[in-house]
Amino acid sequence: MATKSKTVYICSNCGYETAKWAGKCPDCGEWNTMEETVRAPAAASKFSAAARPASALLTRPLTIQEIDSDDEERYHTGLSELDRVLGGGLVKGSLVLISGDPGIGKTAIMEQIAAEMGVGLVSYSMTHHTRQSALGLPFIREETFDGVSYQVSEYTMSEIIASVYKLREETGRREGILFLDEINCVSETLSPAMLQFLQY
Repeated sequence: MATKSKTVYICSNCGYETAKWAGKCPDCGEWNTMEETVRAPAAASKFSAAARPASALLTRPLTIQEIDSDDEERYHTGLSELDRVLGGGLVKGSLVLISGDPGIGKTAIMEQIAAEMGVGLVSYSMTHHTRQSALGLPFIREETFDGVSYQVSEYTMSEIIASVYKLREETGRREGILFLDEINCVSETLSPAMLQFLQY
């Protein structure tokens, strides 16, 4: 299926481009500088609909049972309803958002899951580790994990990651759950690093 050529209007003074003709350029304000240009259709990229086979375009929404997830390693939480909602258990390395009112038992559920799975749990409450409660610069300390020295400072991602390493050393468990509680209250000093951390 061939795509049509496209007509655009380009200002001869500043290069501003628009799909509709105008007597005055909206960008530089010059009159009668919009010139009509016909653009040839762009070649289909490997991500465009034209580059995909027709069978890939004729898809429909799938039910959870139809989704092939056999290649993902899943861990049963011990809570059958939670396992069902998660499609058969927690996927290793995944991010799961558990939401609920304060005091409803999110932390208790995470403790139960970690105990059932036999893994470590680092529960880190964001409201108790905000920069607003600190005066001056954060204290930086040096800690050693697995023979490597790190600088750890309060109210930063390094403090959260250090908590994970400490639990690994104390329990000997190499797998676990990092439970970041009250992330809606994360401080402005921690939020950029938190977003980056959650992308991994």
